[in-house]
Amino acid sequence: MFYAKRVYAAVEVNDGYRLLVDRLWPRGMTKQALVMDEWLKELAPSAALRKQFHGGRLDFAAFSVRYRAELATQTALLQ
Repeated sequence: MFYAKRVYAAVEVNDGYRLLVDRLWPRGMTKQALVMDEWLKELAPSAALRKQFHGGRLDFAAFSVRYRAELATQTALLQ
């Protein structure tokens, strides 16, 4: 079972294995303050896709389809 949680949210006992999936380090967060087990930059949306979404050129539905297509190429990491 996977759960998504904001990196700024408080750590809870039942969080389990914590993965950071983002290409950019979270703003205002020090490496000492962030409780995580692994940082998987490669599973985050590509820089181009992220810029299109944040620039308003893609709505969430289109972003989601394209991001899932990117994830489909990362089968080894998803294992």
